[in-house]
Amino acid sequence: MFLAALGASAVSTGTLHYLLSPFISNIHLHSPKQSILDTTVPITPATTITIDTMDVFARTRQTTLQLKDLRPSTRSLLTWTCSKPYLAAHPKSSPGRFWLDRRSGYGDQAAMRQIIRVVEDQRQRI
Repeated sequence: MFLAALGASAVSTGTLHYLLSPFISNIHLHSPKQSILDTTVPITPATTITIDTMDVFARTRQTTLQLKDLRPSTRSLLTWTCSKPYLAAHPKSSPGRFWLDRRSGYGDQAAMRQIIRVVEDQRQRI
């Protein structure tokens, strides 16, 4: 009986981790140093961001990449996936898949819209 309960607990925890680990908790935009008066940051495929997700023990896992390394995903519960060349170069440092909940974001909305647009434009380049 104990082993059955332990097995059920492990399976449910593993399933939750698999489904929720791609959830993006934060996105950090790495912007070049500019004048204090200039508040606009050009966002291009070469722009670097850091994406925060969680591991199975609820520790923050950071993935730093350029927008050109992200691809729009057609799978459910996924917004972006990493490009194959990026995953080949960083096999253990990135989960490779991300889920962005667009309904509850806060922060710089204009920058976030530009980031989403740049990544969506990658679809036409593939």
